[in-house]
Amino acid sequence: MQGKSQQIPKETARREIARLTELKDWTQLARLCDEIGDRASAVKYYLLGVSEDLDQSKYFSAAFYLKELVKRGLIEELFKMALRNATKKQSLWWQVRALQELEWDSELRELVLKRERTIRASNDLPLMLLLAGAKGATDEYARLSEQLAMTTRWVNPNAVGFLKQSEKSTQRKPAQQTRHS
Repeated sequence: MQGKSQQIPKETARREIARLTELKDWTQLARLCDEIGDRASAVKYYLLGVSEDLDQSKYFSAAFYLKELVKRGLIEELFKMALRNATKKQSLWWQVRALQELEWDSELRELVLKRERTIRASNDLPLMLLLAGAKGATDEYARLSEQLAMTTRWVNPNAVGFLKQSEKSTQRKPAQQTRHS
């Protein structure tokens, strides 16, 4: 019944929400919230139910409802909500992160290219690395990768996602560090 909010009258949904809340039947409440289109509340109540299941060593139930949460697309929906919020707040970094997690590469590439001037002015290395990847600028990408690696402890090479595998393998490798005695 997911996405069929039109079929549940508001008053009926309100009464059922109150009843399930009183019973503390969190997973049934999660399902109802998802059915009426309140996806954020659905996640909240799934997690409450799973948390209680874990506290009571009901591992099968916890796993079952986590799996259901995933099958209903609620994780993806949270990233979509994050994207809408970031877009509304004009937060480029969080728009980028949401698009990366959604694996919407073409939309990410479009956003990065559209915001090139902002990215260059920001001097933000991770964003500039994304821009270089989106433009296919392999030399700039290699230079920025090296620069970023020197300023951070850990770089997730999968977070970039623009350069083709063959381009990644032909990037310049950072110079080997030598030990001075």
